[in-house]
Amino acid sequence: MDSHIFVAGGNTQGRALIKLLNERNYCNIANLDQGEPDLRDHLTVKEYFNDEPSEFIVVFAGKSGGILANQKMPATLMLGIHLCG
Repeated sequence: MDSHIFVAGGNTQGRALIKLLNERNYCNIANLDQGEPDLRDHLTVKEYFNDEPSEFIVVFAGKSGGILANQKMPATLMLGIHLCG
């Protein structure tokens, strides 16, 4: 399949989605071999997608800590999260 797909985040969820997409013969997945842009920097993201337009964008980027981390510091994992459009 040739849809251009951008998957942000190299965490467990991001890697699992990339693996699934590969298993289903999607071969045009951005950021497998190259680094992804700093998603906190609006200009960098804008430049990246001007150069690498994507049909689908999936964002798994962010902090993750599992159940214990969510219980001990629920707000901390959400600090600094913002998306730019």
